[in-house]
Amino acid sequence: ELGLPPDALILGYVANYTPDNAQLQGALRRVWKELPEMRLISVGPRWFEDDSTAGRAAKSGRLIDYGRRPFAEVPTYM
Repeated sequence: ELGLPPDALILGYVANYTPDNAQLQGALRRVWKELPEMRLISVGPRWFEDDSTAGRAAKSGRLIDYGRRPFAEVPTYM
């Protein structure tokens, strides 16, 4: 439904509130260092700045930010 390649390596992240942004971005740097092809699908409020690790990943297509979605749609993204 989302048009993603069926063989893509994807990490899903759903949040309503993100108090640990620095920790999350540090983890993403480590993951992307080992698995640069991994994509992150993010559902929820925007939690990153444009000049951050995640912001740069969004610009490159490695982070796909779907923003806030109705709760009934979340299973589609995950």
